[in-house]
Amino acid sequence: MDNKKLLKLILLVPGSVLLYIPLLLVLWENRGWPYTASGPVLLLSILLFWGGLALLVWAARLLIVKGQGTPLPMDPPANLVTDGPYRFVRNPMMIGAFAILLGEALYFESYFILIYFAVFFIAGLIMVPKYEEPQMALKYGGKFVEYKNDVPRWIPSWKAIRKNYLINKAADQAEKVKENLQNSQVVKKAAEKVDEVKEKMKK
Repeated sequence: MDNKKLLKLILLVPGSVLLYIPLLLVLWENRGWPYTASGPVLLLSILLFWGGLALLVWAARLLIVKGQGTPLPMDPPANLVTDGPYRFVRNPMMIGAFAILLGEALYFESYFILIYFAVFFIAGLIMVPKYEEPQMALKYGGKFVEYKNDVPRWIPSWKAIRKNYLINKAADQAEKVKENLQNSQVVKKAAEKVDEVKEKMKK
């Protein structure tokens, strides 16, 4: 799938669900441009919306770059992605979408968007374990089963956070060992060169 088609699909599918439909709902509910929240509710809505959007974009980018696919069902990732936010939860894109919709409901103080969010939320809770995860188990096999056992579906666990910390710590230690080995090899080669020069000078 070329980049232009991919961009159009991403704007059409997630854009419709998370932006266009909520905007139509709030315009219909208020018969015009709505009032917006203020005070702490406004701050919370902004944090939810932009935080959710950042999480969704980060997770989607990993599916495209490392998964070699897209977040869309017609072109799913070829590889199982377990990096970034996927280290802590199995469904960061869905969590990001939940946050976006809830943020919109609070920002516009819209009961219509809140009901829409509730339907979307319940549908996600049902669809992921009943459809998405069995499909992933068939596609990725034992890798997904192991990943599923280690990483929670929705809420990050201490186990997943601790495992990620230990993995990063081990990777850092391995990198230091590698650097030390490289440095020792450089020193060894330099010493050999010095010995060669000394031998030549003796001759």
